[in-house]
This record gives sequence, C-alpha cells and structure tokens, in this order.
Amino acid sequence: MHEIVLGRELTLRNSPAALNLLDSTLATGRLAINFAALEIVDSSAVAVLLEWQRRAKAAQCQLVWHNLPNNLRQLIAVYGLLDVLNLGSSVDV
Repeated sequence: MHEIVLGRELTLRNSPAALNLLDSTLATGRLAINFAALEIVDSSAVAVLLEWQRRAKAAQCQLVWHNLPNNLRQLIAVYGLLDVLNLGSSVDV
C-alpha cells in the first residue's frame, strides 16, 4: 500500500496541489493518507477529501485515512459528512 503524507497545512491556498498528490498514486488499489503533520485546515480541506474519495472510487482505489486531526474531523462533522467519508462516529482514524 502506498502512502501520502500531508504537510502542516491543507487550506484553499494549497488545495490544488493537494488534489494533484492523489493522481499519481491511484493505480495502486489501496492508498493511505497520513494526516499526522496536519495542523492548519479550513473548509476547503473537506472539499479536498471529498474529491479524493470521488477520484479514488472512479479508479477503484480504496482510501485509508490515518491520524485525522480533530480540527478536520470537527469540520467534517459540521458538514454532516462523517459517513460519506467512511469515518462514522469513531474517534481515532
């Protein structure tokens, strides 16, 4: 399984680059996204995750989220998208 390790920030400023990170690794069948270093997010981070999931499904690739920070999880919950992103109500992903 391949892994993408995100940097410190996922905001509108760097979301186009973040979207492109996924495209080069989609053919692997299973891909982990590691959020351990992520500290700064805005609502565009949620849009990036949704688009990653859409692209992964189209490529028949399974995404696995690791170390999702609480600030991003809270944004996802506010938008009612925990289940859409397969995060359910678990605390640690």
